[in-house]
Amino acid sequence: MAAATVDRAASAESTRGAASAAFAEWTGAVARALADMGVPATRCEALATLMIGSLEGAILIARAERSVRALTTVSRELGPVLDAAATAPARERGSGAHNGGATAE
Repeated sequence: MAAATVDRAASAESTRGAASAAFAEWTGAVARALADMGVPATRCEALATLMIGSLEGAILIARAERSVRALTTVSRELGPVLDAAATAPARERGSGAHNGGATAE
């Protein structure tokens, strides 16, 4: 999407508007998913923007290099950032699901 936005946004307001709406929709969907993962609401939109911007940039680099290197790097580096943003209770809920919520005696 980023390449199309760069190519067309300067010449067509309708294209710019459509791209802006698409990015807003994606950001909202990712922010909601982050909230479901336990990320504090105050961080969800910013992290969603970070994710989408990083991935869109990596797509441009991958196209230029004809390699998935940038995509691999971005996905590997975003993982720990997102894990750290998730709250402890969400992680505990996740680990409880694996053991049926039982505690060790």
